[in-house]
Formats: sequence, structure tokens, C-alpha cells
Amino acid sequence: MMTKKLNFRREWKSVKKLIQCIIALAVMFSEMNAQTVKVTYREEMKVAEVLQQINDPQIAAAVEKQLKAKTKTMELLYSKGESIYRQEATASDNSSAVYKNMQKRICLSKESIIDRPFLIRDDFTAPKWEFINESMEICGLKCQKAIDSTGVTAWYCPEIPINDGPYRYFGLPGLILKIENKGKIFTAENVQTKDVETSEIKPLRGKAISREEFEKIKKQKLQEFGVNGSTGNGSVKIITM
Repeated sequence: MMTKKLNFRREWKSVKKLIQCIIALAVMFSEMNAQTVKVTYREEMKVAEVLQQINDPQIAAAVEKQLKAKTKTMELLYSKGESIYRQEATASDNSSAVYKNMQKRICLSKESIIDRPFLIRDDFTAPKWEFINESMEICGLKCQKAIDSTGVTAWYCPEIPINDGPYRYFGLPGLILKIENKGKIFTAENVQTKDVETSEIKPLRGKAISREEFEKIKKQKLQEFGVNGSTGNGSVKIITM
């Protein structure tokens, strides 16, 4: 009987230690996930792929100049499941921005068509990521590769367990430091995890329309400027988006 009691006590101590470890890990993860982060990204157009579709050298040179001029510096401010992705604070009110709130499942984007700003209510659905066994370093941090169903490539950092990234991208077990989609490349150039000012993380204000409504308006405006998505006539027009 005494042996059974001793065994029970030993087993209970082991279970107790296991529970304590689980609680400690949960608290640690919670604290890590609650950390504040500021990431500076370089956002650039995929110039080479666009130029491949243009045969006229003069038009190609003009397009290349305009596309390179669209390279901009963006910043992601994150704190406790809430973030804002935007141009630097000195940017104009018409500059693009994305606000996310993970708890409330909100994603609001500010984009412009011909310098006319729109507030867009995006569907809060994470891409279906496929994990790839490849790694690379970005800003001195080891990142893992993932690809979504549309061919977008992401590089995320498991060392920073934050479910967020540039623009409207999120849904990976680590902060996304690089994204490559069909038209753009978003690359982190600096990651700051200490002394981050987060007072600017606020919901974007205004009357929001759906992404579907925005795409209809954009298509109409492009058609008004003679752009229908094809380059069959050899002419290319660059419109600010």
C-alpha cells in the first residue's frame, strides 16, 4: 500500500511539473506574441517581367522609368494582434495603407485610383499556405519559405511568432519578411523589436466599400484611359494606383 502511495506521489509530481511547463510555455508565447514590432519594407514593381511584354524600346524605357519611380519605403507597426502597414508618417493622406485587427478579424485597405482615395473592406481570410523546406536570411534572421495557392511566395521568421506581414498578407507561424507576387516584391530592410512607438496603430477612417466594388471602379477608370489589360496595340499607359 505504501509503495502505491509513493508511486502515486511521484507520478503526480511529474504531472504537476508537466502542467507547470505547459503554463510557462503558454505565458512565454503569449508575451512573445504580444510584443511590438516595426518593420521597414522596400516595395518595388517587378520591372523585368513588365518590360518583356513591350517591343518598342522607347516605350520600354519610359515604362521602366515610371515603374522604378514607384519603388517606395513602407513600414509595418504591430502590437498585440493589431497592425498598420503604411508609408512613412510624412506621407500624404492619399498614400496607401492597410489596417489589420486579428481579434476582430478586420482588414481595411486604403488605395487610390488616379489620386482618388478609396477605403476598402477586405475579406479577412488567410491564404492557404504550403510550407516549403527552404530557408534564407533576411535582416540577419532565418526565414522559412511558403507558397499560397495563387503562386505568391512568402518568407517568414519563426523566431518572431507574429501572424502578420506586409500589405494584406498574414497567416503564417512567424512574421513575414518577404513577399513576391505577380507584380510586386516586398522585402524587409530593417526589423525593430524594442522601443517601438505604436500609438499610430489606428483603424482607417471613412466609408468602406468591398474589394469587388473597388475592382469594378478601377476597371471602369482603366477603360476610360484606354487600358483594357491587353498590350496588343503596343501602347502602354501607366496609371497611379
